[in-house]
Amino acid sequence: MIFRRAFAKQRMTRLCSSLPMEGSLLDQVQWSETDEKLSQLPSFLHHIQQVLKFAGLAIPLPLLFLISLASGFCISSLASSIIAWPALPLIFLLGSYCPWIYIDWKAESRALEFSNDYPELLQSMSSALKSGHSAQTALEHASKLLPEDNPVGQEVKTLLSELHKGTHQQKAVAAFAADRDVPELSLFRNAFLLVLDDGGKFSPTLQRLARISRERDNLKNSVKVSTATMKITGNILLLVCPLVVLMVSARSENFWSELSNNTLSSGIFSTGVILVFFGYFSLRNMGRYKP
Repeated sequence: MIFRRAFAKQRMTRLCSSLPMEGSLLDQVQWSETDEKLSQLPSFLHHIQQVLKFAGLAIPLPLLFLISLASGFCISSLASSIIAWPALPLIFLLGSYCPWIYIDWKAESRALEFSNDYPELLQSMSSALKSGHSAQTALEHASKLLPEDNPVGQEVKTLLSELHKGTHQQKAVAAFAADRDVPELSLFRNAFLLVLDDGGKFSPTLQRLARISRERDNLKNSVKVSTATMKITGNILLLVCPLVVLMVSARSENFWSELSNNTLSSGIFSTGVILVFFGYFSLRNMGRYKP
């Protein structure tokens, strides 16, 4: 047992020393030709592709940029009648950002959907290991406790299917929930791959991973609670501003014509719209802290 532990420690040291400081064992796995091409893209394009992957959207980058430009053009065209022309570029940028808001929301929703049952999977797997199961059979046993339509269970079934088909362990483990923006999954992949190769006690590691996942979720929830009042205030102001404009326009028959023809009125209105949206998006981003 002592020699086995020494060998496992030596193997982990050798693997870690051959990798970059910020990398991991799974960073060297070539999943597909598409991922190899993505690694050659500029960093910001690679980041966009990663976000699309986390959102579960198979949209080519040129099409995404085209949709973004079309969104900005449509919104700025609709606002051109009441917004001063110096503010139209900013309105165009706000409109172009709308598709990205949906993509970020989609990626965050998919990550949250996975994180809800991920700690339970780790705890079930840890209990199965304590009862004498191997790492692979413990993972299979834990997945049976989840509903069939559960995303965690589906990812586990895909992983087990790839392992049973004889897929290389590094490739199969690297693909486990690779399209979910859950940072602690990389810890599980590295630990699970090491156990498949060298064995060892995996149950305490799973318990620590489950605790880390729960603490991360608690931290995110505390941030949401802390910023909830500001978000509610921002939502109320975003709804009140159009109502105030409609009330004022109802009292004046020439409100919209004067707003579009008078340069000063149009400029003040444009400045107010930009400040309201800028403040609203700033408040929303304050609650999206990712530990």
